Amino acid sequence: MGKLRSWQIVKNPRIKIFHSQHLIDELTDLLQRPNIKKKISKSRYFEIFELIRRFSNAVDLNEIKKFHGDPKDSYLMALSKKTGTKFLVTNDQLLQNLVRVNGTKIISYKQFLEIIRLEITN
Repeated sequence: MGKLRSWQIVKNPRIKIFHSQHLIDELTDLLQRPNIKKKISKSRYFEIFELIRRFSNAVDLNEIKKFHGDPKDSYLMALSKKTGTKFLVTNDQLLQNLVRVNGTKIISYKQFLEIIRLEITN
């Protein structure tokens, strides 16, 4: 099987994607950084937000408890707990080192793609 595209992932009915305004804010900030802007075209930038708008479920986080790791990741822990997600997909190595929090397995995007490939071929 060839390379999976973003739209193939988000349109998979077995996958549910969640976001909060905190995630949108962090993503917006990240995509504005000069080193990232060099790597992502404007069309890809807009595609990312369009995919979120169309295929991700917005979640209001009224209560965010301070996370014992990096405090800026507290909203991710609150989001995964509130939604009961199976996986938190991140390339943040510090989060990946935790392996599992509140029953949510923390994996890299590469690991996530491998899980999807396995599901598609089975």
